[in-house]
Amino acid sequence: MEEFEEKKLHNNIDVIYKYTEGYLKDINKSIDNITTKLTSTLAFSGVILKFVDDMSSTGSEWIFKVGTTVCLVISIGCCVAGLYPKDAGQVIDPPYLLEAEQYRAEDEIIKLQIVRQWNKGIPGLKDLLEKRAACFSLAIGFLTTASIIFALKIIFESIA
Repeated sequence: MEEFEEKKLHNNIDVIYKYTEGYLKDINKSIDNITTKLTSTLAFSGVILKFVDDMSSTGSEWIFKVGTTVCLVISIGCCVAGLYPKDAGQVIDPPYLLEAEQYRAEDEIIKLQIVRQWNKGIPGLKDLLEKRAACFSLAIGFLTTASIIFALKIIFESIA
């Protein structure tokens, strides 16, 4: 009697699972990094705002003070907008995986369910990252503009 071995169909779920997991970690790390930069920029803009408050505003120099203040306030607003919380997609709750049906399912099936759910959340994470990066770029642009105006005021005072 010839023995018949049941051959398991080959699938790449382990590779796909590990790749998707790493991809999500990279996106989340990028979000964490941009969040740290936004927080630092927010704090720095607040400190610079205090220096601007101490600037003299006599004669035509008030234009420099107002311009610098407006740029810093916009920079702060961009940071706050970038830090505003946003839902970035749902994940499978671990208690769901402990239910009898999922608990007894093959590893490949569970990994596939997890990967599919992760894939539904990836666009939300990418949107969050892009939004925070755009807000950070704007905040840095306005902070740079405020610094230039501040420097022009110093130059203007030196010449006058």
